Amino acid sequence: MTHDIEEAVFLSNRVLIVTPRPARLFAEVPVQLPYPRQPDDDRLFAVEKQVVRAFFQMESQYGEST
Repeated sequence: MTHDIEEAVFLSNRVLIVTPRPARLFAEVPVQLPYPRQPDDDRLFAVEKQVVRAFFQMESQYGEST
């Protein structure tokens, strides 16, 4: 588990966005990129943007994270 979006996308097959307490699954963003991944791959950045969008949607719906 990590709170670093770049690290999560680089290492994972999916990234889960959860709400503040009580924690509930808000969104699941798949990372369908082959291994080994390269840090400078623009496709990683595209997935990072999806994660950030989902996070901001969650924050606007549930308030600021704690």
